[in-house]
Amino acid sequence: MRRLTAIATSVMMTLTLISSVSAASTLAPPSKVTSTAGPGYYLVTWSKVPGIGVTYTVTGGARAATCVVVDATTCHLPAISTAPVRFRVTASRGSVVSQPSAPSSTLTTRLVLLVAGQSNAMGAESYAIDPTTKNNYFKAPYVNGADRLSTITWNISLVLDTPNGTFAPLTTPQRFVSVSGLRQIFGPEISLARRLYESGVGSVGVMKVAFAGTSLANDWSPTSGKLYGAMIRFVHDQMRRDAASGVVDVLGAAYWFQGESDSVDAAMAHEYQKNLFAFIPALRLDLPFTPRAPVVLVKESMASHITYRFKSGTCGEIGGCSVASARDALIRSADDIAATMLPNVLTVDSQGLSRMTVGIHLSNSAELAIGSLMARVTEDYLHRLR
Repeated sequence: MRRLTAIATSVMMTLTLISSVSAASTLAPPSKVTSTAGPGYYLVTWSKVPGIGVTYTVTGGARAATCVVVDATTCHLPAISTAPVRFRVTASRGSVVSQPSAPSSTLTTRLVLLVAGQSNAMGAESYAIDPTTKNNYFKAPYVNGADRLSTITWNISLVLDTPNGTFAPLTTPQRFVSVSGLRQIFGPEISLARRLYESGVGSVGVMKVAFAGTSLANDWSPTSGKLYGAMIRFVHDQMRRDAASGVVDVLGAAYWFQGESDSVDAAMAHEYQKNLFAFIPALRLDLPFTPRAPVVLVKESMASHITYRFKSGTCGEIGGCSVASARDALIRSADDIAATMLPNVLTVDSQGLSRMTVGIHLSNSAELAIGSLMARVTEDYLHRLR
C-alpha cells in the first residue's frame, strides 16, 4: 500500500513538473497594442504578459525604429520615415519567445522641413505679385500640386498675419510691411516645395523662421541667442500640436540662409566659422531630425551690394569695399568648410542671382531659383524617407 502511494505521489510530482516546464516554455503574445502620435515619435503601449523578467521588443518593419524594454508597457520610437507603420510587440524570457502581437493601427505622417535665417530666407523683397511685370507667382503657370497639397507655418519678422499655430496652404499670403508698402512676399520655400513635389517626394510641411537683419554671432547663438531659442520652441510647439491631432511630423531637413549681417562686422565675420560649427550640431541635438538629415547652407553673397556701393561712391573709407569683400569671403568660406568637415552638411550658392534695390535682397525669380537648388541637393535623401 505504501509502495502504491509513493508511486502515485511520484507520478503526480512528475506531471506537475512537466506542466510547469510546459508553461515556462511558452509565452502569450502581448495584447492591446496601440500607437499614439508624439512630436517626432510614436508612443507604443501594450498590456504585460504574466511574470517578471520579460523582455518586450517593438518592431514596425524595415522603415521604422525598434525598441527593446524589460518589464515595461511603453516605448518611444523616433519617426524615421513617413511610410505607414503598424507596430507589433513580441515578449521573451530567456530563450522563450512569444508570437508577435496583433498590429497597432497606422497613424498619419507629415514630412516637415525647416527653412530659417534672415531677410533672404524670409523673402524681404520677393513679391508674390511683381510690381513691374504683374506676374503672380502664386498663380498659373507657376503652380503645381504642391500649392494644393503642401503646407506652411511661419514665425517671420514684420509679417502681419500668422497661421495661428496651424499649417496653412503653401501659397497663403505672407503680408510684409516693406519699404514699398504692404506687399505679399515669399521665400525659397515655394519653389523648394514645388520642386520636391515634381521630383516625386510629394507634399511637405514647411516651418519657416526668419528675421531680417539678424546675426549668427548674437541672435542665433545656441547659448545666448533669443531667436535660436524661439526657433527651437516654435518647431517643438508645432510638432506637439500636430501630435495632439494625431499627426506624426517627420523632420527631414533644415535649410539655413543667413550671414549677410555677420559680414558687415569685422569681429562677427572672423568668428562666423566658429559660430557656425557650434550652431549646426546644436540644431541637430535640439530638434528631432531623422538620421543623417541634411543641413543645407545657402551661401550668402554681398557682391551685388558691394558693387552698388562702389558705383554710388558709398564705400566709405579708403579700401572700404575691398574690406567688405574680404569679410563676405570669410562668411562664404565658412559655409564651404562646414560642408567639408561636418557630416551631412551641403551648400548651394546664391551668388550671381538677381537682387533688388541696393543689391542685398533676392528678387522673386531669384528666390524661386535658390529654392529649386535647395530641393535638388536634398531630394534623394527625402525620397528615401517616403
